[in-house]
Amino acid sequence: MARLDRALGEEFAKLMHRNLDFWRTTKNEAAIEEWGQRQVARMFSLSEFMKAVQMRFSRWYNLRNNRRGTLWERRYTSVIVEEEERALRTMAAYIDLNPVRAGMVADPADYRWSGYGEAMAGKARSRRGLVRIIGQMAWPRETAAGAKPWGDEAFPAKVETRALVFYRAILGRQGAERRREDGTVVRRGLNEKVRAKLTTPNERRLASEVLMRRVAHFTRGVMLGSRAMIDEWFEANRQVVQGRSRLERKRGSQPLGKPALRGLYTFRDPQG
Repeated sequence: MARLDRALGEEFAKLMHRNLDFWRTTKNEAAIEEWGQRQVARMFSLSEFMKAVQMRFSRWYNLRNNRRGTLWERRYTSVIVEEEERALRTMAAYIDLNPVRAGMVADPADYRWSGYGEAMAGKARSRRGLVRIIGQMAWPRETAAGAKPWGDEAFPAKVETRALVFYRAILGRQGAERRREDGTVVRRGLNEKVRAKLTTPNERRLASEVLMRRVAHFTRGVMLGSRAMIDEWFEANRQVVQGRSRLERKRGSQPLGKPALRGLYTFRDPQG
């Protein structure tokens, strides 16, 4: 019930409690049991979860902006993707190119909330994900036979770089603009400058770009310095952190990439 109250919002939660109170008053145990089973089933349904998220956000947005009607272009849909490299590469590139198709960014790396954007900012988890979907191509030929690209362990830096190079080339190829014979744009794509950058393997240029993005990523934090300095400040000012992190967060510092760039750490996400 506590989860439902948080998920539904005050207005819907009141309606739900009124219905339950009515069933209790009329001793309609069958209705309560049926309702309870539906809620349990919803807990394990991704489509029900997305439906609730879209509904709550639409109501909040409409109220905030004095508007009515639907907000989303279409209903939530899901696609089952085989855990196979070609299928994963195709789907990952489709997702990472969505911000470009929508005209939000020119370079997919500029979209912070994507796997590719996080990988370009030096996030280890996202880079491991790219090694998984690139597979054997990320490994040098002499070690590819014994490689385990489906693991979740840290991979050699050279392997992660090769995976990033291959994946950028995939984005470049799939990101081509599509036009009709009369020149009308059917699907927006990458501009020629960005596409050339992605499809031209240049590890030195890539390293420079990654460094710049890592710097841009950490400057969104609120503190920069050594691990000892940030952790000492965090212990003395733990009250700035909200939620469970106030008690459970072990350190205030987060490395600027892995390994930490020049021994520097940052303090981010003070709200949680």
